[in-house]
Amino acid sequence: APAAFAAESTMSEEAFRTAVASGTVNMTGDVTLASPVRITSGVTINGNGYSVNGSSTNGLLCIDTDASVVIDNLTINGTIGIDVVSGSPSISISDSEFNVSSRGIRFYDEDSTDDELAVFSNFTLDLDNTTIQNTLKPADKTYENWSHQGDSRGISLWNMEGSTVTIENGSNILGFGYPINMA
Repeated sequence: APAAFAAESTMSEEAFRTAVASGTVNMTGDVTLASPVRITSGVTINGNGYSVNGSSTNGLLCIDTDASVVIDNLTINGTIGIDVVSGSPSISISDSEFNVSSRGIRFYDEDSTDDELAVFSNFTLDLDNTTIQNTLKPADKTYENWSHQGDSRGISLWNMEGSTVTIENGSNILGFGYPINMA
């Protein structure tokens, strides 16, 4: 059918979760998640221009592996795009877009106590031609004349040691109170 009459493409949440567990995701449509997807082994997610959507207050994707995670041509729409909870991940994101209201990528110690904080060490995060933007922007504003003046972060780095973040090739972080926050 002509594009104007084609049905919207969707991918079931179950199919997406199964593909993530297998190590290769070739998205066949947009997917809406009822809860975050925990990535526990290396995976390549080929978004093929589709989106992962959800309303969880945690990252829609939770990276809990030190193996390589590659994300390409994916849009993430939610409150928090990605939570990173493993200690030394290798994450490469290209040609993607994050539309979030709180955090784009959050390094997060989900098991911490005040006496014991995780250290993220020797990890790599590479953003290539990727945009992380705050969805709280009022319709009458642009990212050139507005940023959220509250607790919002494009990339939230926590307790880092010997690690590398590379942002290149037209990548943007737009509209956050803290575009890159290091603590």
